[in-house]
Amino acid sequence: MMVYEESELIGFLFKTFALVLLSGIIALPLVPQRIKPVISIISVSLVAFVTSFLAIKGFSGGGIEYYINGGIFFGEIPFRIDALSSWFILIINFTSITGVIYGTGYLKTYTVSSSQVSFHWMLYLVFQSSMITVSMVQHSIAFIVAWEVMSLSSMFLVLFDYTNPKVLKAGVNYLVQMHISVVLLTVAFIWVYFKTGTFDFKGIGTFFSYNPNIWLFLLFFAGFGLKAGFLGLHTWLPVAHPAAPSHVSGVMSGVIVKMGIYGIIRTVTFLKSDMVILGEIIITLSLLTAIFGIMNAAVHRDFKRMLAYCTIENIGIIGIGIGLGMIGIASNNYVLEFFGFAGALLHVLNHSLYKSLLFYSAGSVYTQTHTRDMDKLGGLMKTMPKTSLIFLTGAIAIGGIPPLNGFISEFLIYCGILAGIKSAGLEQITLMILTFAGMSIVGGISILAFTKTFGTIFLGTPRQKLKHEPSEVSPIMLLPQYLIIALMLVIAFFPGSIYQNIRDGPQFIFSFRFAF
Repeated sequence: MMVYEESELIGFLFKTFALVLLSGIIALPLVPQRIKPVISIISVSLVAFVTSFLAIKGFSGGGIEYYINGGIFFGEIPFRIDALSSWFILIINFTSITGVIYGTGYLKTYTVSSSQVSFHWMLYLVFQSSMITVSMVQHSIAFIVAWEVMSLSSMFLVLFDYTNPKVLKAGVNYLVQMHISVVLLTVAFIWVYFKTGTFDFKGIGTFFSYNPNIWLFLLFFAGFGLKAGFLGLHTWLPVAHPAAPSHVSGVMSGVIVKMGIYGIIRTVTFLKSDMVILGEIIITLSLLTAIFGIMNAAVHRDFKRMLAYCTIENIGIIGIGIGLGMIGIASNNYVLEFFGFAGALLHVLNHSLYKSLLFYSAGSVYTQTHTRDMDKLGGLMKTMPKTSLIFLTGAIAIGGIPPLNGFISEFLIYCGILAGIKSAGLEQITLMILTFAGMSIVGGISILAFTKTFGTIFLGTPRQKLKHEPSEVSPIMLLPQYLIIALMLVIAFFPGSIYQNIRDGPQFIFSFRFAF
């Protein structure tokens, strides 16, 4: 009876999720202009509440498994919410809520039609819901559909200022590269289907049990890596982020690139062999990604493009953690596995917080100055003191400086590297030493880059007289930034309780074998 009641509750929550999404999409075009922001916030928050409840239940017991009848074409579509899915769903929801609150204030600076505002928030709601669906669905065809909806909705969000030729070019570039990602993932899923006869993700594990693991994994990695922005697969990212409205940039940098990370880690959970060589490949590529990202960030004068390159850097740091965890699994090194995956997953959360914070504060600067060129700015701390302190907080966090949350996750990855040095062979010891040195260089350049950025924008005197005197942004734009800082401080100053909860979770970090 308890199992039946639990199944009924899960079914009710899934139906509520769909109903809230549909209701928000229908209501937005019908309500007056002044009410659209309220409807947007309510709809996004309700979707977040319902799916976060599912995520919290996914942390307990053996997770959640729910099937939806997809008809003759799809068949039974499995939705599985384990601890990995739950982690990403909660991150998506928090960032989406801060983005919609900030965005309602940010869009007031634009002169746009009521229909354009409606379309924008409808797409935002679809964007949030599609990311959540990607984190839950484990049917390859349904996954590709959700992935495509996520890519298309985010592309149209990037194209908000579609009359600008540069924005239009950025959107087309993003669309093309995301469809290359779809092609790669489709080929990988078809390969699994022809070998196993199933569209269920469990077929990936079956494939890996009876076939070489390396080639299929690398195909999945290329498809997901395009979304994440690893080196060589990154070229859409520094173009799309500056083109999008700042609340969209914050959410894209904070969570959409993490959908690529989710896909990579999900694929890792099915691996049966070749983990050492794959882990070494990922660490090498990730280290190059981190160095490339931060070196470009250090020289760019467009502060949104600079932040976009920092996203590439942090994807590299997350990738290093994943690679360490894979080597830890292969070598039965429990400590290395923990530090690698714990650091990677915690850095996914930390980066989503401080990078969205930085994009929001950058958006605040842009709304008041109408320029992204740092060489035209200066002295904004006098007229925008709150935004200045917010940006400084984000800069300290992204630089990995104690005691803020960016330091915590990077410290775990450093610990993983040291654990790898102690227990590895000569080849791995060399890789670990180079990785440790590379991350140290990345950290130093990151501090340098953000010191330069903060000093150029906020300190000194104005380098150029602006058309309008800047002033502090509205409270509705500051509120979500305060919420982000509050969560960052919780992570920074109460790590013990957080790690204990993670440790007590259902195989969350210590073993990536999510089975039902």
